Amino acid sequence: MPHLLIRDLDGDLIERLKLGARRHGRSLQEEVKAILHAVVTFSMSEARSVAEQWQHKLTPQNSSRQADDLYRDSAEAIHTDRER
Repeated sequence: MPHLLIRDLDGDLIERLKLGARRHGRSLQEEVKAILHAVVTFSMSEARSVAEQWQHKLTPQNSSRQADDLYRDSAEAIHTDRER
């Protein structure tokens, strides 16, 4: 199996990786492999597709208003409430 050597990693980064490894009950090497695997699992098009699916799920279906309008309405309500 091929090897990968990464030089000059920040000491704080190593400590955070070790902490994550302990939390997940695995070695530092296993932790780094799991992180790399998770990062390269999705292509950009797959990640975009998942994001669009979540956006669709979180946007009210029966509303004719745009998502921006929904956020703007709550901001205006907060602003009005603070002026009282």
